[in-house]
Amino acid sequence: MQHLKYYIPGSLLILMAGFTAVFPEILVALVSVLIMMTGVFALYAGHSIRKSEIESRRMDDRFRIFSWHKYCFFK
Repeated sequence: MQHLKYYIPGSLLILMAGFTAVFPEILVALVSVLIMMTGVFALYAGHSIRKSEIESRRMDDRFRIFSWHKYCFFK
């Protein structure tokens, strides 16, 4: 029984392929779930990029207000 755990993922994939062949609606559902998950990931990535830009803008304003730019050797 202990060696059987190595065959479970492959067996499940073969079983899923069999179900998809018998019921093609499952394939449509899997593709739509994949597209939805990609959309959620894109929204999360965009939100985190937006938050990062807001933080960097806030830091830039702090440096400009306190005249930190005169200590910078690059522009």
